[in-house]
Amino acid sequence: HIIALQIEQAGNIAELKAAALQMDGLVALLHGGGVKVEVIASMVRVLNAQIFARLWSFVAPAELVANSCLLVMGSEGRGEQILKTDQDNALLLRDGFACAELTAIAQRFNGALIEFGWPPCPGDIMLTNPLWRQPLSSFKEAINGWIYGTDPQGVLNLAIFLDAVVVAGDAGLLDAARSHLGAVMADSQGFLASFAQ
Repeated sequence: HIIALQIEQAGNIAELKAAALQMDGLVALLHGGGVKVEVIASMVRVLNAQIFARLWSFVAPAELVANSCLLVMGSEGRGEQILKTDQDNALLLRDGFACAELTAIAQRFNGALIEFGWPPCPGDIMLTNPLWRQPLSSFKEAINGWIYGTDPQGVLNLAIFLDAVVVAGDAGLLDAARSHLGAVMADSQGFLASFAQ
């Protein structure tokens, strides 16, 4: 409760960092007190989402927040991350919206998370990678490439995206991307078989 309050009341990135750095101590305290791992994971998932959303509000202008959807994926998206592992995040943009400072904003966001204790993703699945910050229409094209293309990385990208969870912005953008994915995969029985394999 205290950490959640600190996150909510943080007035800048430095204050938010102080709250984020307490997370590992919280996990140790709860585990030492006999709290079940599932309960700890649930609490950490909620607090992490609050940290990401608050950080995004500090680095992204309100217009960008309103016209985008910030996602976490991988173990963070599945709610399995208890201690901080590598980042997996993405940004879907509303079609027709442009932000001239987006590259710098992405760098500030991912850089701050590194300072907060989340290491960079070895596979570069972060906002700093243009693949993971695209307008919805371009992201739909990327999904098509993952399914119909021959690059084996496409299957991994798709698996990572399937775990996506919204932490800030317009959740309708993720819904639209998922609807497109469902429509494409409905006609791709061969891909489903190879994906499962």
